[in-house]
Amino acid sequence: MAVMVEVAQSETSGPPIVRTLKRKSGATWKQGAVLTYVAATGLEEATSPITTGTIAGIAAHEVPLSNPKADDLTNAICIMADEDTLFAVDTESLTLAVTMVSQAYQLKKASNGNWMLDIVSAAAAANPGILVFMDPRDQPPLRIGPDPTPPVRRAIVKINQLNRTPGV
Repeated sequence: MAVMVEVAQSETSGPPIVRTLKRKSGATWKQGAVLTYVAATGLEEATSPITTGTIAGIAAHEVPLSNPKADDLTNAICIMADEDTLFAVDTESLTLAVTMVSQAYQLKKASNGNWMLDIVSAAAAANPGILVFMDPRDQPPLRIGPDPTPPVRRAIVKINQLNRTPGV
């Protein structure tokens, strides 16, 4: 089952860029959702699967918020998909391999509403999620003998420059 997308690290050790942007009227999403931005309407959750198009970033909070008074807000906080920020994303796969590093894959919404890197579909240069490396937290411990630990499932990805929303 896919888990929430989260900021993993920065390539330059700086903080991620976080911006408050207008949200599309009536738009809803979970924390960690992949967001797109259109100046005329605002932020909204991307359509799954994402093969092309622009990505503003990742949702910093759920919309609508659990506080009814806050649900009337017209803005939302977005962790921007820039050239520096890397995200930890589930793959729901038992077959991550080192040969997949630097390949670009689709992002898609899992059945539980969280987003994941779709490594089952073929890699293509225009896909939005570039696999930078495998999440070290999912590496099995060093063992002697058979290892019942599942293989790596989370990946650290960067949003492809072809898919980033310019000037947001």
